[in-house]
Amino acid sequence: MKSPIVFCILLIIISISACSDKLPEITYEEYQTQVNELEMKGDLKEAVELSLYAMKLFKNNEFIIMKEIVRLNDKLGQYNDNMELWKRGHDKGYFFLIHPELPQYKAYLELEGFNEIAEKDIELRAAAVELSHCKYIVNIDKEYSKKPYPLIIVLHGGGNNIFTVQDNWKFPLIMKEEYAIAYIQSYRYYDYNTFGWRSGDEKAQDEIEAILVRIFSEYNIDRDKVYIFGMSAGASMALDLGLSDIIKCKGIYAVCPTIPSSFNTDNLKNLLSTSVFITAGSEDKLLSEQKTMAESMLKSGVNVKMTIVEHMGHSIPPNHEEILNIVMNHMCGN
Repeated sequence: MKSPIVFCILLIIISISACSDKLPEITYEEYQTQVNELEMKGDLKEAVELSLYAMKLFKNNEFIIMKEIVRLNDKLGQYNDNMELWKRGHDKGYFFLIHPELPQYKAYLELEGFNEIAEKDIELRAAAVELSHCKYIVNIDKEYSKKPYPLIIVLHGGGNNIFTVQDNWKFPLIMKEEYAIAYIQSYRYYDYNTFGWRSGDEKAQDEIEAILVRIFSEYNIDRDKVYIFGMSAGASMALDLGLSDIIKCKGIYAVCPTIPSSFNTDNLKNLLSTSVFITAGSEDKLLSEQKTMAESMLKSGVNVKMTIVEHMGHSIPPNHEEILNIVMNHMCGN
């Protein structure tokens, strides 16, 4: 049975007259709540209807809602509807990371017109990547003092952006007050509003290095206390920056990292003055290679510590604030 709120919203949508230009008001948060509730109850068609309505109402979130509709249509097996939606998105300049070799598009391979849609998506994405650059934002305590601040650089995981990474990383209050925290977004688009990293990417390395120079010029930073944190692909990039000697840092914190392309015995010497902390999930498919990486670091004399969170897959730990305190104690020698 649908909740009264969901029923009312759907009833309003259905009853909008053709001559009316005004759409009934709901908040974006209400939409998110109700579409999740509908999906949990298995009312997928109603969730699609609500999302189509919301797409008209929330223009600033149009692309995000389009992706939600694509996901729901996939669950319903309404693949042709998604192809039409993608075409509409392409006309607006959106791209969705559509590629025939990705497993999530297996059901589309035999559909007429899919290859053309995939080619257009690849074309739009490539053009956007060509013009794109890394972006950053620095959060620093409002009671900014004259003392130099230690700096934490945070690199998001794949499929995130400069806004979602700030939501994902929950720092203890004391760290927010005593550290400058810089969030850096990759230039490498995944889809229209998410990004990812690739270790060994010279453009990303150069742009992160240039961003660090700008941060040093804009803020009073203690250059001997620079730390790089990252999740997943961002963790791999954080390690890559240290291994490749791009950034001299006091510590690297890697959550569920993949092994960076720069990981070898010769480059490990660049981490001998860096403390490394790796957090892994017991259910992460990458756990074995993460253990191997930590063992290689230990054998090479790197000050590395690893913690494995039970029952966690490839994600930020649920007790992350607690772990962050342990991380900084390790890196600060406490």
